Amino acid sequence: MQNGCCPKCGQSEINARDIHPDPADPASTGLRLSVYVCLGCGYTESYTHPLDLVAIRADGRWRSVDRGPVTGQTIQLSAAPAPATPDASPKLALSKHCPWCGSTKIIKRARVRDSRSTLSDVVVEIEANPDALLFSGAIHGTLRARICGRCGYTQFFSGNTQALYQAFLEAEP
Repeated sequence: MQNGCCPKCGQSEINARDIHPDPADPASTGLRLSVYVCLGCGYTESYTHPLDLVAIRADGRWRSVDRGPVTGQTIQLSAAPAPATPDASPKLALSKHCPWCGSTKIIKRARVRDSRSTLSDVVVEIEANPDALLFSGAIHGTLRARICGRCGYTQFFSGNTQALYQAFLEAEP
């Protein structure tokens, strides 16, 4: 995704956002993340800032994960258009196995919450008119996660991808 191409659907409509930790939040991991979202299929990847990797290695709260089989394969997604509902988005992942360890212990449709609010799901946002002071035409898609119950490998999917993509097209010059 960092190269501007989605590994799931091959599209190049990728948006990115850097997320910085909130030092006042006791639930914060303290990690700086870069999050990439494909506007074509909703697939999402996140990367930890390289300087935080040193801190993770030194921090005893992080556990080491046993290496699973490396297949070089990614989960193939349906060629059908993305559903418009957030709960349906994770159903795009057809595999019943974890791509990292091969386990079938898959947690589907996990809600992704903002650590500062127990009521809010994390959303992605595209503004059809980003230069507007008011009424920017913001379109949201709720993130859902698919988690391996054995190794913790996590994939994120966004709902409302068709509307997000349309807003993206409207924002392009």
